[in-house]
Amino acid sequence: MDARWTAPQALAQLLPRLVDDVLLFAQQGFAPFQDRFAARDVLRGQRVHLSDGSSGEAAGVLPDGTLQLRTDAGLRSVISGDVSVRPIHMALPPAAVQSRGTAVMLRFALLVLLVANAGYLAWTQGWMATMGWTPEEQSEPYRLKQQVRPDVLSIAQPEAAPTPAPNEPVEEILPEETICLQSESMDEAQSKKLQRALQSSNLPSGSWAMVPSSIAGRWMVYLGKFPNEMSMEKRRAELRNRKIGYDRAGGNLEPGLSLGRFSSEEAATRELSHMLNQGVRGARVVQERAPQTLYVLRLPQATVAQRNVLQTLQSALEGKALRACPAAP
Repeated sequence: MDARWTAPQALAQLLPRLVDDVLLFAQQGFAPFQDRFAARDVLRGQRVHLSDGSSGEAAGVLPDGTLQLRTDAGLRSVISGDVSVRPIHMALPPAAVQSRGTAVMLRFALLVLLVANAGYLAWTQGWMATMGWTPEEQSEPYRLKQQVRPDVLSIAQPEAAPTPAPNEPVEEILPEETICLQSESMDEAQSKKLQRALQSSNLPSGSWAMVPSSIAGRWMVYLGKFPNEMSMEKRRAELRNRKIGYDRAGGNLEPGLSLGRFSSEEAATRELSHMLNQGVRGARVVQERAPQTLYVLRLPQATVAQRNVLQTLQSALEGKALRACPAAP
């Protein structure tokens, strides 16, 4: 991080990476973070003591997060239970271990609350406006528009409904059932093709809309491509010795290593300069994902007849399914 950054600038740099990692963890679990954890695992190779009274040498963690403990009886996996891990010379008596575990959980809860409050403060102050996250502005004209003037209100008496003639049938007119439909995302070329097909169909022009959404680009400080896994493992060992975090680059950048992902090329370039100052050679900034605009077809009130017309446009949709619109937050 740059010491000259303000709080909003630091938050804007950290939040995208934090959100990306949270989403990656939700999809793939701990496995993508195993290498980064191993690079920072200060207990690996140390003699440690567990709260159940056993001891051994910490041997890292598995892709599912299981602790590996090397004991006299062999390699043991610690997969569940309330376990406190400390170096042998710092081991606590059993009564103190439980108290220490409670204190650690309280500190973690406090850290979560601090991060949540920092995010809420940044949102309310408009510091995250560059990321499209801002609260709705409640200006004075807006508030005046919402006010009700009781001095000019009057209660209207409902008119009496006419009494139908005896034996005269009364026809009940029910409103036509409509639903909101929305397609999967598509690129600009497919959007234009679908738009031409919609304009040539029997759908009313005001019954549908192509809704755009912007996807921000992403840049990476990258090492690779390596000729083989052995070459990549050699660079991994070098990074671990320098205590520099990394993970797999993924996609068409494999085999390669990522030293960090950023929402702007400028931020990635600053991080590259920092890596060069730490003695890392061969790294460069690459664009992992180009900014793009995606589109969805939306029919807010699709009637039965309109849904039947949509069935005839399956070729123009090119496999993009139509689903019920997501509920408004």
